Amino acid sequence: MVIKENVDLKPFNTFGIKSIAKRFYVVENNDDLLNLFNNYRLEKFFVLGGGSNILLINEYYPDVIFLDNQELKIISSDKDFTIVEVSAGYNWHKFLEFCLQNNLYGMENLALIPGNCGAAPIQNIGAYGVEQSDFFYSATAFDIKTKSFKVFDNKDCNFSYRESIFKKNRNFIITDIRYKLKNYFVPNLEYNELKNLDSKNITAVELFNKIIEIRRKKIPYPEQMGNAGSFFKNPIVNYDKLEELKNKYENLPFYTFNSEFKISAGWLIEKSGLKGFALNDAAVSDRHSLVIVNKGNATGEGIYN
Repeated sequence: MVIKENVDLKPFNTFGIKSIAKRFYVVENNDDLLNLFNNYRLEKFFVLGGGSNILLINEYYPDVIFLDNQELKIISSDKDFTIVEVSAGYNWHKFLEFCLQNNLYGMENLALIPGNCGAAPIQNIGAYGVEQSDFFYSATAFDIKTKSFKVFDNKDCNFSYRESIFKKNRNFIITDIRYKLKNYFVPNLEYNELKNLDSKNITAVELFNKIIEIRRKKIPYPEQMGNAGSFFKNPIVNYDKLEELKNKYENLPFYTFNSEFKISAGWLIEKSGLKGFALNDAAVSDRHSLVIVNKGNATGEGIYN
């Protein structure tokens, strides 16, 4: 474990907010976590991964734990499926590239989501008709109360739309995740923007690259302009509410979700006239209304407001 002092967190969060960590603990393995919680007194700490799911409000934080474990390996394989294990600190997009290179299929639609793998189960990331929970097998997490490691299978995690046990219970620090992926490719083209693709002839690499192309066009990437990607959940309504809205708005975009319906949050924001709206350097993107951006010198408090 490496301990640094007075670290500027601007390079460690995709909003590009300047904030100082008085103590910055670089955790590279599970032994480092045990050492940290057994031998150090932490003051109002928080755990930092890829920095794409956080907004730093304060100018100063006493203790920041930075997960930088980087292991990736295949655990087991049979005729149809392979289980692959990845460390929490490993970059999500690079992990998906590894899966493609090793002919492990299913999560192509989740390409280019910013951040690290440890964050993926926390809010159950999803995009273009696929959620990580569809292929999640298990995860190992450190319980900061008992100072021990626990394994969670898919059912243990209580996954739902952008929810999980890890989002509701912050006593757990995810250290490793395992995914059960297919050894054969079946494209998921249910999302509207993918329905015109040829399901019989498209390859996994072509679908992966198509998702990247769509995301690049719609979402400003953090190296271009500070942001945390798509920022809003789509509201979920029942059939009666959907019919009421359809009677008011002829072109209402919606998607079937289990026995209910998702209404497009992006459409709602645009109908409210807020696409491109700015307060100083904090703004709703003029490219994609689901994205809040830092146009240069926004503060965390400004983006929050």
